[in-house]
Amino acid sequence: MASHGPPAASAPPHPLGRARAASPAPTVAFLFTLRRDRHPLGRAWNAFFRTCPNGTARVHVHTDPNFKPRSAGNRTLGGQGAFTNAVIPTPKVHIARFGYSMVQARMNLMRYAVDVSPPADWFLFFSESDAPLRSCPDAMRYLARHSGSSFAYSDHTPTEQQAGARAWERTFRTACTRCAAANISAATYRHGPGWVGLHRDHALPILRRELEHEPAFAGEYDWKLLGVPDEWYWATLVEAHGRRADHILTYMEPGSAETGHSKTFHADDLPRLVAKARSAPPFFFARKFPTTPQMDEALVRSLMSTRFPSRNATRKRRDCDSS
Repeated sequence: MASHGPPAASAPPHPLGRARAASPAPTVAFLFTLRRDRHPLGRAWNAFFRTCPNGTARVHVHTDPNFKPRSAGNRTLGGQGAFTNAVIPTPKVHIARFGYSMVQARMNLMRYAVDVSPPADWFLFFSESDAPLRSCPDAMRYLARHSGSSFAYSDHTPTEQQAGARAWERTFRTACTRCAAANISAATYRHGPGWVGLHRDHALPILRRELEHEPAFAGEYDWKLLGVPDEWYWATLVEAHGRRADHILTYMEPGSAETGHSKTFHADDLPRLVAKARSAPPFFFARKFPTTPQMDEALVRSLMSTRFPSRNATRKRRDCDSS
């Protein structure tokens, strides 16, 4: 059972957690689930966070309790810029693939983050293989224009759900026998990626009702029909609790159907991904990337070239914008 995090006054400070003057930019909690006590793509993320308007971004990290922290050194989160002192205290959970524990880890992160002042407007979820494609101000401007919306979507609809409401209700009741008691209806069922962005107006009700929802997602149900917990928890509850933009901010491409992993991108994919990030709807992050120093360096170079493009690239962009 999860417990509430410490009050705001006792939250450990880190560089992005300072109070700020009134600003039109939103406050965003960046919530990371990491296996170890360091972010393998930390240089890229720090390049991103350095461009954030002062005080608009906060970083909170859940690490796997099975990994013991390093004793000292710059490779730990304690020496990683924006990630300094960002690891949340217990409770922490070991994240088992396809298990409810991924939901628990994210709920622990979100519960801790809501107690830190100033209150966050959005809560964005990331793993160690996610990375930024665009600058922080780009992301903040986009979020400011979509106040009140959560970023989640449904990536497929079961054949039974397409068949009609009455037939789907019967199928859903059989597939999830505890959903009715948890006030989860067939009408609001949605399946989608777990890398969502929750607006505060939706995150707080989801947090308050965690214990009510838990038996449905953590217990036995037909996961072959409904999906693993993290694949329908967020999209379903956002659908039930409020407005959503029908996309997420993290770009992904299908990978192996056997493993369920999304496609792994490499350095030579970055120009295409950066171009895709400026499509409609836009993206600001992508996954998955190899968690190697070489990939980290390539991401830093890409971010710097995006932030400080060459004169020719700037001229071409202006020509496109004026056409």
